[in-house]
Amino acid sequence: MSPQFRNYGLFALVLTFIVYYLLVWLGFFSRYWDGVLATSFTLFVLYGIDKGQAKLLQEKARNRVPENLLHLMALLGGFIGGWAGMLIFRHKIRKPIFWVVLTVSTLLHLGLMLIW
Repeated sequence: MSPQFRNYGLFALVLTFIVYYLLVWLGFFSRYWDGVLATSFTLFVLYGIDKGQAKLLQEKARNRVPENLLHLMALLGGFIGGWAGMLIFRHKIRKPIFWVVLTVSTLLHLGLMLIW
């Protein structure tokens, strides 16, 4: 595991739990939607951080958010934040794997919503 994955992964975990428990405390949504929204918020933030790193560091970008972490967060429920981050920041739009992972994640979670 790379240091970037560990560091950004820990950041993502902490931020997701903070947002999740804030949403649970507010009590607007179900627990599932609280999780999706918390994960989406975190993934949106990670897209923004990675876009900023890409602009600042360009070719020498060593401390970027790992793509595997972005994919994992999308599959765990962050598909809304992934789409928003991709379109708002215009980031990772030329990489087909990001379109595939976000589409699969969206379909997966729409299926889960229909089951519940």
